Amino acid sequence: MVLAKISASIREHFRSTDFIGRIGGEEFLILMPDTKLEVAFNRAENIRKYIEGLKWDYAQLHVTISGGIYDCSECESCDTVLNKADVALYQAKSSGRNLIKAYR
Repeated sequence: MVLAKISASIREHFRSTDFIGRIGGEEFLILMPDTKLEVAFNRAENIRKYIEGLKWDYAQLHVTISGGIYDCSECESCDTVLNKADVALYQAKSSGRNLIKAYR
């Protein structure tokens, strides 16, 4: 139920040209072609705030997300792109969660 609601929320907040997919148990990948890092960061931050404010059927349930962003303006392998975004994701998680971090 949680993943379905988050997935629907993500789809509502991104463009039809963006690719959204699930890559792990609780991990999603969003590719935003022709998008500057600052714009991508703002979109991710907006969805993070939206999900944080969602109301659930269970009173004690409070869901947040963390995200990692990487700007791959140069051609790189898919593994490199995923690894760098994953580094940023783990920085967000280790910094207290419910954050978006960009790979630097």
